[in-house]
Amino acid sequence: MCRFITTFANGLGYTGRHLVHLKEGTYGAPHSAEVDPGQDKLVATSPAPKQLMGIEDNVLSSLMHIGGTDLAESIPESPQRMRRLMHDITMLGTSLPEGIWVRHGLGRIDMMKILIAGPVGTPYEYGLFEFDLFCTASYPTKPPVMEFRTTGNGEVAFNPNLYADGKVCLSLLGTWTGESWGPASTLLQLFVSIQAMILCEQPYYNEPTRKGVSKRRSDEYNEAVRNWTAQFAIAGWLGRPNPSPIWQDVVDYHFKKHAVDIINISEHWWYSEKEEALRLVKAKA
Repeated sequence: MCRFITTFANGLGYTGRHLVHLKEGTYGAPHSAEVDPGQDKLVATSPAPKQLMGIEDNVLSSLMHIGGTDLAESIPESPQRMRRLMHDITMLGTSLPEGIWVRHGLGRIDMMKILIAGPVGTPYEYGLFEFDLFCTASYPTKPPVMEFRTTGNGEVAFNPNLYADGKVCLSLLGTWTGESWGPASTLLQLFVSIQAMILCEQPYYNEPTRKGVSKRRSDEYNEAVRNWTAQFAIAGWLGRPNPSPIWQDVVDYHFKKHAVDIINISEHWWYSEKEEALRLVKAKA
């Protein structure tokens, strides 16, 4: 836990002492005079970044990991496809819920990168999870293709629906059982489904064959997911030598806004793990 907090603080250009003062509500008190107010980035939080924003095509395409030759070449535009894409972009601009950010090409609005914050109360809370999305030439008749990017370089499967190789299993994408993509389906619906149905409180049970399995298994799975979230979806963003050219404003804003909350939950996780370890030792004594 100490290593995580140190990485978290350093990533914000902060020291652990700054965070302790903020956590205890003693910033500005006489005994916290050693904290330089001019360096207090956490208190003076910058304005919230735009949830939807267009990015230069060449910049965005260089960061995409899906699409192949279709992404590199211009796709002949059908009026239906363009109308639908414009409709989707407009809907995203007015209806994105808190905790979802979308960056699309200024000219190629068929390519997007999405960042979703883990909902509070889940093992993903406060983590930032990145996805690539590309609407192929058959869109909107067929769903877009999507890839999960927060995988610890292909090592971590955060969820039964999120594979380590980047596959996103969701019925709307045609990669999972359930409601399939249809004429009324939208990109907004897709993003909200990921936030609510995949990044959920008990992701262990997203695998249908696990229904009825003891909650102890689910709790153990959540513990692993929390550790991965801390390592890859929180500290992973702050420890990068080269900040993301499209997400840096979101990363700075999100983690500064929730700094104290993140420290609190990291301490809670650590104490919970300690108590569980003591319980197991006593059970074997």
